[in-house]
Amino acid sequence: MPSVTRRALFLVVAAAACASPSSRWKADLDAGRRAAESRRPFEADRLLSAAAKTAEGFPADDPRRVETLQALASFKIAHGEPDRAEALYSSAARLIESRVGEARPETADALKLVGDTQSLRERHAEAELTYRRALAAAESAWGPDDPRVAPRLYDVALTLQALGRAPEAEPLLKRALDSVEIGRGPEHPETARRLHDLAQLYQLLNRPVEAAPLYRRMLSIQEKTLAADPVAQAPFVQSVALFEESRERLDEAEHLYRRVITILDGAKIADLRLEAALDHYAHLLRRRQRDLEAKALERRAASLRETRAREGSR
Repeated sequence: MPSVTRRALFLVVAAAACASPSSRWKADLDAGRRAAESRRPFEADRLLSAAAKTAEGFPADDPRRVETLQALASFKIAHGEPDRAEALYSSAARLIESRVGEARPETADALKLVGDTQSLRERHAEAELTYRRALAAAESAWGPDDPRVAPRLYDVALTLQALGRAPEAEPLLKRALDSVEIGRGPEHPETARRLHDLAQLYQLLNRPVEAAPLYRRMLSIQEKTLAADPVAQAPFVQSVALFEESRERLDEAEHLYRRVITILDGAKIADLRLEAALDHYAHLLRRRQRDLEAKALERRAASLRETRAREGSR
């Protein structure tokens, strides 16, 4: 090896050895995030794990420890290790709670991440307890009627549905809607989202008469507030299409399915959203004995699936 090259290598190694834990932590964390974004999972795992190891040497109340644990947990979830992610998120939540206390928004947010991972693992009974702790923290931090509490109410309500206790979710979703409608306004985008949540619950409970006006009002708000972003409207329009089809209002459902597909085609979106819309619309056309039209949509959906499978195997 030429002497110049040996000297350069020596300087690099020496610089790395002399780097402070803080700068080494930052370098590994940033590089790990970039590797994850660039789909280099082995490199990302190595770098994020190294950052977490370095962060263990920081004081218990140092927020960098939490940032690193949550970054590594997010990576683990994305790469099929939800059990490891839950342990990391739980450690982060304990650090936050010990640093800022129970009645803080940061604690509520950290507990929500733990609950999300438990839900992903279908451990809904544990998730309910965790989400209720997050709700209590949010209520203590902001007050029970603050609209910022609404997402935590929704988390508990959704878990109750997963546990087969859907009727218990109704008062929570009504409370979420009331708090947002009063706190944000009757025409706010979040009001539309909470109307959608409650409408879906009524649909699940086979109460379509109560669900229908909520869905209509939700779409009316979104047509005004999301006029410049029709793609954001698309999943909600599809929900209403499915609802209308479920109560045999097939003309209305067809109009809405076509609207979703037009929106996604116009935005040149060719992913799972379009695939689902094509499949649902094809199913409706089959019900209406319009098989040739249905076949064309099914071929488009199949082509999207094949493209996605090829890209996933790279």
